[in-house]
Amino acid sequence: MEEILRLKEQPDHFILAHGGAEFAQSLVASGLVDEYRLAIHPVVLGQGQPLFSGLRSPVDLRLISATSFRSGVMGVVYQPA
Repeated sequence: MEEILRLKEQPDHFILAHGGAEFAQSLVASGLVDEYRLAIHPVVLGQGQPLFSGLRSPVDLRLISATSFRSGVMGVVYQPA
């Protein structure tokens, strides 16, 4: 997390972080996420690890954009409110 904090302090830098649920949860809990880009697939799995479980408090989000694709997938972009 220290390296991400250092990179965020530099002007004009965009950080794109990919990882699993545990990595995402640690970034959210640390307040390091400026934008959420999610692909929502029209499938109900009924199992798996929730992406944002274990947060101490809710994170209110503001919808920036939403795009629907022929496949039924929705691409959404949110920023913290």
